[in-house]
Amino acid sequence: MSQLRYAGSISIPVEVNPRPQDTHGCIGIESLHCTLLLPKQLKAVKKTHEQTYQETMSNKDMKAYVKEVVANHPDPPMLVLGSNTHLATRVIATHDEHGELLSSYEKRTYFLKVFNQEEMQTYLDTLTDALGIPNVERFFHVSIANNTGKPTDSIGDINADDLGVSK
Repeated sequence: MSQLRYAGSISIPVEVNPRPQDTHGCIGIESLHCTLLLPKQLKAVKKTHEQTYQETMSNKDMKAYVKEVVANHPDPPMLVLGSNTHLATRVIATHDEHGELLSSYEKRTYFLKVFNQEEMQTYLDTLTDALGIPNVERFFHVSIANNTGKPTDSIGDINADDLGVSK
């Protein structure tokens, strides 16, 4: 049974058994989830509230509001996950103030595709409507492994173009 979870982002906890093992040097993520809204997308809650009511909303009030909406929102549809793992990669580069390259590394995330993309997008639209923020287009997936094993270190902008690499 899926329930929404709010912990800075809004996500659906996911169980995958057995876990895919073909993650070639990446570390498995323990608490799997499908992210619906990222923290930066939830910042729109404060902005929209302040525009609508011409009053400042504290971070504490925003969190309480989001928690209330999440607690009262209908459960999400059941995720239909693919069984093939896909690899998303991004080169993360750090430059100095003159534009000179200081360092770079390859960020890697293995993920499972969610097949019911349209159903999940429709659900996400109901959630953003309930939060009073603009709709967000999302490519739904479940990250299963990355460079560090920390869920917050996964690539956040995985999209359909990343499906080209299957393992």
